[in-house]
Amino acid sequence: MKSITTIVLAVLFSVALCIPAVQAEDQIFTGKAERVTLKATKAGDTYAIVFVKEARTLEGVNYTVDVPMYAFGSTSEIAKGLKPGDAFKAVVSKTERGGNTRYNVLAFAK
Repeated sequence: MKSITTIVLAVLFSVALCIPAVQAEDQIFTGKAERVTLKATKAGDTYAIVFVKEARTLEGVNYTVDVPMYAFGSTSEIAKGLKPGDAFKAVVSKTERGGNTRYNVLAFAK
């Protein structure tokens, strides 16, 4: 009985490893900054979080949500200069987890 349980657990664990928990896709994002927040990592490096509005529809109800865009390294320098209402275009990596969306800025377009 223990060997069957062990085999079943091993198979389930193997299958779980094959299913990606988070899928990311690169895309062009065009929008306006709602607010910009600066944070520091434990190492003391500064990064920026640019919040943008995203329109959604659920069962016929239209609404908007604030979605964070994380900018690290050289992209954080550009993000720091954004003011609320500034329009921008960026190449981002979009990630969805648990129904929540977030973007990582890969590059700002000029």
